[in-house]
Amino acid sequence: MTNELTEKDVLRLNQSESRVNLCLDDDFETIWMSQDSLSDFYKVSKRELRQALVTVFEGLDKAQHTRRVHFVERQSKVGYESQYSLAVILRVAFCFSSNEAVAVQAWAFQHLERLLTKGFCLDKARVSSEKKRLALFQKQSASLKI
Repeated sequence: MTNELTEKDVLRLNQSESRVNLCLDDDFETIWMSQDSLSDFYKVSKRELRQALVTVFEGLDKAQHTRRVHFVERQSKVGYESQYSLAVILRVAFCFSSNEAVAVQAWAFQHLERLLTKGFCLDKARVSSEKKRLALFQKQSASLKI
């Protein structure tokens, strides 16, 4: 599994004229991003990000959506960083107007619209890329009894 702390392109935006796709590497089940990663991803200053995080955590349980990670940078240097869940990553996008933040907002609306109008939203390639995900999908779709 890829190291979340050092992998810079775990979460990527792919944009075309009519669609925005937020891509998560197939070997990740969950995603957490640090303040450094978030400010780089959304192209905002750390100060702006910290202000946005205060706003975001007014409506979220901080303990549930934040984790503190211990890591070794070099043999003698130990570091700690706070990382934030996908719920925070997405909510923070709505606090900014950078091109990247607007693209994430568009992606979220595209998926929400698809979910509300069709009743489901599916990434076939992602589901079929891991046996565990495929088995879960098959279990869930079998439970529909259509």
